[in-house]
This record gives sequence, structure tokens and C-alpha cells, in this order.
Amino acid sequence: MRLLCVHLSQMPPETIDTNIKQSLIQLLLINKQNLTVEKNQFKNMRYKIEMPVCNWLDSYATVATTDQQENNKFMANYVKRQLTF
Repeated sequence: MRLLCVHLSQMPPETIDTNIKQSLIQLLLINKQNLTVEKNQFKNMRYKIEMPVCNWLDSYATVATTDQQENNKFMANYVKRQLTF
């Protein structure tokens, strides 16, 4: 799931098939807590593994929007909503 998140965050929104976007949104929402783990939480792991960094919000915005301009607005609005809670 982490690799999917990494790849989605690097894709333009218009390259993702609209038929699969809703499924991807659900996957990202279900796995949000696991995908937003801070890097420093891996410090105490018995086996050190280089984990790719997942930008959950960027991935979520990519599948929730249709172009880069809408993507940028979506992320800004999401952050504003989170700060008001």
C-alpha cells in the first residue's frame, strides 16, 4: 500500500482512470493512519528498512481531483479544514 501511495503522489491527476479513482480514495482513507506514520517511528525497529515516504495528502488529492490546479486547491482546502478542528 505504501508503494501505491508513493506512486500516486507522483502522478498527475488526469492520468488516473476515473473508473478506479473511487476505489483508490477508499483505499487511501482506510489506510490513512498506517500511511501517515512518522519516519521517526521506524527508528526503534529491530530490522532497519528504508521505507519510501508516502505523501498521503498528495496521493489523496491526486485521486480526488481531475487536474493539477484543482489538486492544489483541494490540498489547500484540506489543510485549512484540518487546522480549524
